[in-house]
Amino acid sequence: MSGLFGLIYHGLKHAECKVQLEDMAPASAAVGVVLWLVLGPAILPSITKPIKMKSTEGMSPMTLLLTNLQQTFAVVNTILMKSPQIKMCAAYPWGCQATMLSLYQTATAWILLFFVFPTVVWYPCPDDEKTRNQNVRLWRLQQVFCFGLVAATSCWALVADCPLQLAMAGKLFGYASSILMIFRFWPQLQISCITRTAGSISYITYAVTGIGGFAGVYFQVVAAKEHITTWLPLFVGNCFQTVILLTCAFYDFGPGKRPRGSAEDKTGKIEQGEHGCDEKGASETRV
Repeated sequence: MSGLFGLIYHGLKHAECKVQLEDMAPASAAVGVVLWLVLGPAILPSITKPIKMKSTEGMSPMTLLLTNLQQTFAVVNTILMKSPQIKMCAAYPWGCQATMLSLYQTATAWILLFFVFPTVVWYPCPDDEKTRNQNVRLWRLQQVFCFGLVAATSCWALVADCPLQLAMAGKLFGYASSILMIFRFWPQLQISCITRTAGSISYITYAVTGIGGFAGVYFQVVAAKEHITTWLPLFVGNCFQTVILLTCAFYDFGPGKRPRGSAEDKTGKIEQGEHGCDEKGASETRV
């Protein structure tokens, strides 16, 4: 085997968990803590902005779905690959915290991004019964699958002493996370180009987790010394988020901005689907 498949095969054949705590310099640990602490304020606008606008115009439910799947696989990868380190925290509760920063960052991003999806349940676009029911169904399936997968693999990681099968599973979830990251943002980029606006997308979230996320990649590679399957999905996502951010900025603030008085400005919306978004805004559906 050669090329990418050869690299993946070699990685799986020699898969190993992280068995030693990293001796991280105080400055590197401080950077990791800062990166972790800014995640919450950066992601929360992706939830609060659609609620405030009572609209999810410009948001792609498919991207949100793929995001939750990809982030779930990333969390599972981190838990499995760092399982020996997690167990060592019982003996060294203070000394292990710097090593656990990557896990804290990944888990925090996962749980916060997971709850962006309900906004397309509350304010579907287009606001019709078919879209509403579809989003409700997808939301319920995600809760069962994603939380169930994390719970099951966490139990496996805690009871097993990282056999080869566990390490291979961890790497497979990491590779799957990287592949999903490539497809995750494509629907959003497509909708952003069609609607020609950020709409309910949060510039703060995309700027901090996209462009600023490259600092997180640097931390995971240089300071935390994580496996490539752990930091590669983050790097790929940073690239796509940066492209989407620049695309939306081009249409909202750059040469692509719609002139005042255009047909889109008069209606106050741009179609995102067969009937566009209902101007009345919120749906009564709650889950």
